Amino acid sequence: MKSIIKTGIICVVLLLVMAGCEYDAPTTLWDADATGNAPDPAISQVTPGGSAAGGVNEIEIQGSNFSNVAGANLVYFNNVAAELIAESGQQLVVLRPNIVSDQVTIKVVVPGALQIARFSPYGVTAVVENFTEGGFDAGNLRAMGIDNAGNFYWITRDRTMHRRAAGSDVDEALAEITQRSIGRMRFGPDGNLYYIRENNPAMYKFTIETATEEAYVTFPASMSVFDYDQDGNAWVGGNGEGLLVMKSPDDISVADDYSSFNCLAIRVYDNAVYVLAQYDGDDESVPAVAVWKNGITGNGTVSAKQLFFNWSETIYGEAIPTDLEFASDGTLFIASDHEQPVVKVSGGTILPLYKGMIPSPVTMLDWGQDNYLYIYCDVQAQADKNVYRLDIGQEGAPHYGR
Repeated sequence: MKSIIKTGIICVVLLLVMAGCEYDAPTTLWDADATGNAPDPAISQVTPGGSAAGGVNEIEIQGSNFSNVAGANLVYFNNVAAELIAESGQQLVVLRPNIVSDQVTIKVVVPGALQIARFSPYGVTAVVENFTEGGFDAGNLRAMGIDNAGNFYWITRDRTMHRRAAGSDVDEALAEITQRSIGRMRFGPDGNLYYIRENNPAMYKFTIETATEEAYVTFPASMSVFDYDQDGNAWVGGNGEGLLVMKSPDDISVADDYSSFNCLAIRVYDNAVYVLAQYDGDDESVPAVAVWKNGITGNGTVSAKQLFFNWSETIYGEAIPTDLEFASDGTLFIASDHEQPVVKVSGGTILPLYKGMIPSPVTMLDWGQDNYLYIYCDVQAQADKNVYRLDIGQEGAPHYGR
């Protein structure tokens, strides 16, 4: 009897203890009252419409319910991730992705949203063509030039001038020449080719009709780069020398002082001479590498140089630039040994051209026929050195020597 009473008392005590304890149940994963779940995104329009053709470097995606948090949105073209350069709740801007297809589905993923926004079909055309694939040995290329008819000329290390006619894949050896270390080659006002031996005072002329070379002029100092203006004058630069103007072989003068600069490239555009140069002086206020502008004030005269674009202060500033070109609308293109070897500068903004599609480094630029920019990729592996043709979607600025 006592044991029964004792057992009953114990049971009552246990029930009282359990009744006073709070049960810690697992937290539910679904909160019916939660307000932080993101609404589903939607794509209403893509610009440019239909497809991204040549020259399109950025693609805009308009819609709704994108994240306003930088870096939160994810954009895919099929399964290829696109790099975002601007984003808001209604618009995303991406760099052209490395994909070629006329059946692309654009997808936008927003954190917290249950659905993925989709837009299709969309096209992305090919804009980078290996011009020398299966053709000539580009590993031996030392200079190149394209005429207005689209004929491609180049000099090889074995001192041979070559030509590939427009629309052909047949390479023609025109003649042996005396030089192989070429600073720059241009078409002159007479339609023939001119080139300067790198860091040398000698310029040579190659007459296309007769396939013959001759010494043309000897400058007062070593030169490397040059370009022609609309009056037929050659603007010439070198390392530690002035900017020269050559009206004829017998009429050469210093147009502006570049004695503290190493001129890397020269291009005439819109009545001005643009000089890509490294600064070798002691004035810390002068950019280490920049593009300088000398306005053409008359036949063979220019104003004092002014800073046009400071390369050193950009995110590419540690790279060594090698050449420059202009599109017909004034967009500036600069080549370098950066991992993104060609950039475009427009409206104060610098962006990589066709990011991830162009091998590095690029050492030469030359605008050819129609919308095509030719580039030489002087990569380390000999077999991978190639000339590429880029569809920029617009013509280049005039080359007055052609």
